Amino acid sequence: MSTGKEKPLTTKLIPIAQMDCSTCVPILEKEILKLKGVKEAQANYLVKMVKVVYDSDLVTLFEIESAIEKVGYQIAYKKYPNVASKLKGLFRKEKPSLAEVISDARATILLVRLRN
Repeated sequence: MSTGKEKPLTTKLIPIAQMDCSTCVPILEKEILKLKGVKEAQANYLVKMVKVVYDSDLVTLFEIESAIEKVGYQIAYKKYPNVASKLKGLFRKEKPSLAEVISDARATILLVRLRN
């Protein structure tokens, strides 16, 4: 029985960094709609945005973002590490054991083992 004072649903517009074609739309929508509490997911590749309507008592924004990332997309307002920053992180550790130098242009990988 409804009391008439149901909690309103939350609506979020989430910008997607690499949504470049119409095939992205059903992939994102399907993954987001799997989450319990999501009532609506509408992606638009022209504006690179996903509109999500959800019950915040059942699902969190973090879970929605994770679903987006799970299918290989990045959220525009989040920072993601690139290869160079991962390498810098290896050298900042006290005793790095392995460093990778990757050349994307030639797909060359050179592994350098650092000894104590």
